[in-house]
Amino acid sequence: MRFSRNPANPFDVLSYFYSPSWSLLYWISVTLRPDARALESAMRAKGMALLLHALDNHLVDGQQTPTHLLLQLRTAAWTRFAAAARRVAPADSADGVEQRIDRYFRAIGAEPGDQTLEQYLEQTDSEGLTWIIAPESLARCVTEESRVADSVAASLTGFIRAFRLLDDIHDLVPDAVAGKNTAVRSALPTEERILWDACRGVSASRAQPRQDLDRCLQARRILPHLAGRVRTELEHAADHAREAGLDGYAEMLAEHARPIAELLAVDSSAPSFAHEEQKV
Repeated sequence: MRFSRNPANPFDVLSYFYSPSWSLLYWISVTLRPDARALESAMRAKGMALLLHALDNHLVDGQQTPTHLLLQLRTAAWTRFAAAARRVAPADSADGVEQRIDRYFRAIGAEPGDQTLEQYLEQTDSEGLTWIIAPESLARCVTEESRVADSVAASLTGFIRAFRLLDDIHDLVPDAVAGKNTAVRSALPTEERILWDACRGVSASRAQPRQDLDRCLQARRILPHLAGRVRTELEHAADHAREAGLDGYAEMLAEHARPIAELLAVDSSAPSFAHEEQKV
């Protein structure tokens, strides 16, 4: 999978995300034919959700200094997101929007602890709810068949899981050095997560803690396992898209799933962690 980043326009928020993150609204529009006003509100809510995802992550990670201007931008984005999300939601599901926003905030504020991979992905589902509200609500506006909206939500949930897993694999080194809880750590046996924790603050690529973790990751084939899970989540997401009648979106997801094995070299050896230079 590739970002579609547009260097000519750094303010193009959508270009910072893989296309299935935002193109679902397009496929809903051309397949289910929603009302123009509902579609406009859904597009606004989705755009704000993606902006907030990136902004909140950078603020929490310390990549952005929380200036007064950025905090005001965040407040304005949340206000616009919530208002647009309420407008697109059918009257009988408006309470569901508020419940999903509440569930999102509970998830991002929760202490991760020692999670299994499945628990980590369940938390990822809750953290991704702001991405799901707009397309799911739009689908509910178009058809009274709840299965269509349910399939839309399930499809995007699967993609979000794949996105998170792929991101955690890509950021393996800086995440371990920063001591973050990620899918890689959660996939390790409980008794071996101490090897991950020992790498916190260890920037030297050939340091003993990083070599120990590398041997463990290789022996347990953690990265190939996670890469396979990425492919599985994308395939399931494509199946749910077909259930909703969104064959174009399903094909897009399937195309992203096909090269995962080759891109991550899961059929040979896992990438080396200990000898990879840290990228900050």
